[in-house]
Amino acid sequence: MPATGPPAHRPERAAAIYLRYLLQAVDAYKATWLIRAVQRKDSGLHQAAIARVIRDWIDRTGESSEFVDERQLASRVSRALRGTSFSTETLHWFIQAFGMRRDHADTLTRTLMGRSDWGSEEIPAVVLGNYEFELEHRAPLAYEVRCAVDRHVLDHRGIPTSHRTLLQLKSLQDGLAYYPWVIDTTEVTGVEAYGAAVSDLIPFGESNLQRIDFVFPRPVSRDQMVSFEYELTFTYGEPPEMMFVRQCRRPVQNLDMVVRFDRGRLPVQVEWIGGTLGNPEPAQAIEVELDDANAVHTLHEYVAGAYVGFRWRFT
Repeated sequence: MPATGPPAHRPERAAAIYLRYLLQAVDAYKATWLIRAVQRKDSGLHQAAIARVIRDWIDRTGESSEFVDERQLASRVSRALRGTSFSTETLHWFIQAFGMRRDHADTLTRTLMGRSDWGSEEIPAVVLGNYEFELEHRAPLAYEVRCAVDRHVLDHRGIPTSHRTLLQLKSLQDGLAYYPWVIDTTEVTGVEAYGAAVSDLIPFGESNLQRIDFVFPRPVSRDQMVSFEYELTFTYGEPPEMMFVRQCRRPVQNLDMVVRFDRGRLPVQVEWIGGTLGNPEPAQAIEVELDDANAVHTLHEYVAGAYVGFRWRFT
């Protein structure tokens, strides 16, 4: 699986989104700029500290063929992180100065070069949709989804019988009390959770949407991790729409998805699908094969502003 995915905007903007994620989420990269941060006021990226990392690398290696003063460098770093002006040379500086892993460097390079499009013949590991629109129209993030594991099971009739999800979150605020979740069906007979209490199902917005709050045993402090698991059981009398997708309005890291079929009714075709939020027609569909356990599986490193999952058909 290649580490590239489809931006819904200019390649520079997509590469900048992924670069910001790496500098925040990968401990080694974050520690490199964090020790150079002076008068840090919040938990966001410290652009001056990031520029100092690159400045130190240029001074140490003499790699840059041109003199770059402090003001020029700060402006260049700022434009790159915003995606307004992001050259391959600037990306090279980031990769080398932070000692980025090969897979991260390849993802950034392919994305910046515009090679991460919906036309790829392989399932992308990084999927970027209209994430910037979501950021502009929603409240600040209360948490990061560091890991999400989805297991979706169908019976011999081709009907979903259960769904299990494991989530690991990092709190971005003091006193994080619950995790809200919205499901697009009313055919739920039970919700069982481990590591959190479950609220009642509440009608939410459009028809068939229901909200559930998973309440943590105690409020979670800023920068602390919390994990919990929940399982749904269903009452479908006949097969619903033959697909399972996760909508990632905000960033989801390390998204692991499995759909398992019963050998009594196996699909004749299964496709991985991905698309931009707000557009029900998938932008990309790639046929995949069942494994020995009659399941399909995909792992995404990072998804934001997009949906990913599987659709299938029976005879």
